[in-house]
Amino acid sequence: MPYGTREIDLQPGINPFMKQAMLWRPEGEGIALCELCPRHCRIQHRKTGFCGTRYSLDGKLWAINYGLVSSAHMDPYSKKPLYHFHPGKMVLSLGSYGCNMACKHCQNCEISQQKIIQLHTEQEYYSPEDILKLCHMHKADGASFTYNEPTIWMEYAVDCCKLLKEEAYYTSFVTNGYMSAEALEAIGPHLDAANVDVKGFKDETYKNLSSVDNWREVLARCEEMTSDWGVHIEITTNVVPEYNDDDRTFRGIADWIVSELGEKTPWHITRYHPAHKMYSQPTPLETLLRAREIGRAAGLKFVYLGNTSDPEGDGTKCPGCGKTVIERMGFFTSEAKVKDGKCALCGYDLGIKE
Repeated sequence: MPYGTREIDLQPGINPFMKQAMLWRPEGEGIALCELCPRHCRIQHRKTGFCGTRYSLDGKLWAINYGLVSSAHMDPYSKKPLYHFHPGKMVLSLGSYGCNMACKHCQNCEISQQKIIQLHTEQEYYSPEDILKLCHMHKADGASFTYNEPTIWMEYAVDCCKLLKEEAYYTSFVTNGYMSAEALEAIGPHLDAANVDVKGFKDETYKNLSSVDNWREVLARCEEMTSDWGVHIEITTNVVPEYNDDDRTFRGIADWIVSELGEKTPWHITRYHPAHKMYSQPTPLETLLRAREIGRAAGLKFVYLGNTSDPEGDGTKCPGCGKTVIERMGFFTSEAKVKDGKCALCGYDLGIKE
């Protein structure tokens, strides 16, 4: 068992280290209104909300996922994927349980669809101090909250990120972006980078793929991350055949990135593979290549393909001189010709955070 952790017995599925939740208000008759994400769940006494991590008890709302870690690994930032944030550095990746979406194609459904109140076996608890010690022990560049949706781990993420920032470690989210403006205000001052999964660009895509109605909240949070908090942001779209593989969707996402986030914002277009409740064929390479061309035509400087062999390779090319400035082998960076965020060969500002 890693340094500083301890196993806890969930009886009856409630975390003894649970913490009173952020962003909620009482609605009378034992009901708590959660304001963490746009679902605004009205949670009755001894019940949980959609994500399964907010528990109403004795007139208060509790975060019962506080410190419960399902996965902890050392990863390169490029696996998040964060290609333009500290290339070549390693990050401590952490996940818990639950999600505020219900994606049919979820790659981590074993933890994202797991409800904590149904966990009656021993679970590992990490305090924020444990996370700091693990970063130090493994010489990590920082910590990334990933694997399942970090928004619903907000109380823990905020406590960890505050502590990490005090010790000059970097922090990042890999998120679906489905959080309230108030939730972003809580984590924004303590967050350095985020990869946000933009699943589509129309109502039916989010509703049919992820059980989400007001999806434009995702776009609003992305824009606020960059404009209000200076968070380094990269966008990922997992292309699912017959759901979000049309040109209208590709153009919509690409045009929005250029106009609202900037032309140097990386767009990761990734290949769908059968998972969870969806078993259709993987995305054809031709579809991904078409999406990349649409992204480039919209003005994006950096468009990457993921979960497949890219005919052009995995490297980053400088738009100024056309040379490869970051070479990658899989998720690992083998060489980087970048200095102060600029191309070391011609001086072009790549917007890369080192």
